[in-house]
Parts: sequence; C-alpha cells; structure tokens
Amino acid sequence: MAKGPTIAIPGTATSDVSSLGESLRPTDVGDAHYRAFRDAIVSGASRQDIYTGTEHGYAARAWAQSSDPAQVAERDLDTRREFDRIRAHMDNLVEPLRRHYGLEGMSVLEVGCGTGALAVALGLAGAVVTAVDPTASSLAACRHRAAYFGLPLERLRLLHVQPEPGLMFADRQFDRVVVNSVLEFIPERRAEHVRDWVRVLRRDGLLVISAENGWFPRDYYSGMLLPRLRRRTCIATNRPFGPTWRELRCWAAASGRMIDDLSVENRFNSIDKLAARVHARGHRRLGGVLRTANRWLKQCCSRIGVPADVLLPYATSVFRVKD
Repeated sequence: MAKGPTIAIPGTATSDVSSLGESLRPTDVGDAHYRAFRDAIVSGASRQDIYTGTEHGYAARAWAQSSDPAQVAERDLDTRREFDRIRAHMDNLVEPLRRHYGLEGMSVLEVGCGTGALAVALGLAGAVVTAVDPTASSLAACRHRAAYFGLPLERLRLLHVQPEPGLMFADRQFDRVVVNSVLEFIPERRAEHVRDWVRVLRRDGLLVISAENGWFPRDYYSGMLLPRLRRRTCIATNRPFGPTWRELRCWAAASGRMIDDLSVENRFNSIDKLAARVHARGHRRLGGVLRTANRWLKQCCSRIGVPADVLLPYATSVFRVKD
C-alpha cells in the first residue's frame, strides 16, 4: 500500500508516536478551539450514555447551567481531563498498534469515537481516519480537538451514525477498525455489531477491540462483583458489562470470513505499561520485578493459547481478517 504523507506534529519533526505523548502541544485553556471543546463538553459531549435507547440514553446529558463556582470548577476539571485523554490513548493503543501492526497511510475506522481523543491520535500517527458516533456534541468536540492539534482535514472524516448495527460503509473498505470503550455500553446485538465491523475490513485488515474484561470478578466501571454472572441485573439497572475474549472470537468468526486471533501475541498488555511507568518513576527494582512476572505470565498464557489480558480488568483483543 502506498504510504501517505508524513504529518508534522507541532514541536516535532515527524509523526513518531513513540514520543508523541510528550511532544504534543501543551494544553492551552485560553485557545479558541479549547474553549469550543469546553462548550461541547458543557452541552453534553463525553457525558452521553450509549447504553440504552431511552430518553436518558443516546441523547447527551448537558451540564446544568450554573454560575456556582464549585460547579464551574468541576466542569472545567472534567473538560481538562477529557481533553488530555489523548495522551493516554497514544501510549495505550496508538503506539503498540503503530509499532507492531502499522498505521502510516492506513484507512482506519473508529467506531464510537466520542470526543475524539483516539481518533485524533490515530490521525496524528499517520492514519486516514473515519470516526463515527451517535452523539452530535461529541463529534463537535472531536472537530475542535483535531483543529487544536493541527490535524489536517484530509486525515479525519467525522460522521453521525445511528447506534444500531449496520454501518453505511461498503464491504472491505478499511485497513483497521478500532473500537474502544464501546461494547460494554451496548447490552444487545453485540454479535451483529462485531460482524459488521469485520465486514468492512479489507483482507489482512485488523479489528482492534478494547473493552472491559467480562470475566474479571469486579466490573471496571460500576464496581459490581461477578458481572459475567449478573448480566440481567446489569441490563435492568442500565449498568455496563464487558464482553469476554471468547465471545469476541465467536462473534468475529460468525462473520463467515477467515479470522486469525492475534490477541495471544499480547501486544497491548497493560502490565508492560505499568512496569514502564514504575521504572520511569525511579522504582527500578519493582519495575524489573513486574517485567519478569509479566514475561512469565505471557509465556504461560501463550502455552495454553489465551491472552494474558484475560487476567486483567480491561483487555484489548486483535483479530486479523485473512480472506
């Protein structure tokens, strides 16, 4: 595949994602695009609940209009946290995806892009991104985030979609489909969504799904114990619950296309990132212990054919379409 032009990141010579998080433009709360991003957050971006189709679901829940200093400070803090989330996505998803599987010049679909932290990070890494979401205010926030970081318009297309399965795209259109923090908020028809994501992938394309680990004994978001055994309660009380790795495998395979499960390669393993952070903070011995333990864990999991992420609260699964 022909490679697209290299994107110049403010403050860097190239789009080398290994240093992107540190070399991104610092957050300037006085910038016009940041202020517009904040307005989108206030109107409900990042606060939508895509878990249910009721009036409390897909529609964004705006912040209450208030001049109370405490509420204003809370809104500003929420905006800053959401805006800075791009750096975590670069480290946790974009960097391993770029390094191990490639992104430069790739056509990437992000499903459920929200305010665009991951979509913009993918674009800055050299991908040509189509980002879709059912909430208009989140798409507006994504647009302003992209403008703030200088992402060229030709690198990011934003589309409003319905939350039901059935994307408007043709078969075999994308090199990568990335889905982050989405499936756990969709209680029904998950298999249809996954089959649809596989459908739009080209041969040798990758489906990358990051979500709560449905087998973990404590729910990542709600704190509910044993969520895998209490899914009816989750649905009745409008709580998220994660899929399991085996479910994702079955749903991808049910697409009728040949699927190669790359999850066991452990390219997105969270313990590696934790060890690196611990080491960077000066705890070299503890970081070394974590790295050694993680190597042992990955070897053991590889022998039995399961990804190490099945033992973690949040997991990333990777599937390659072979035909």
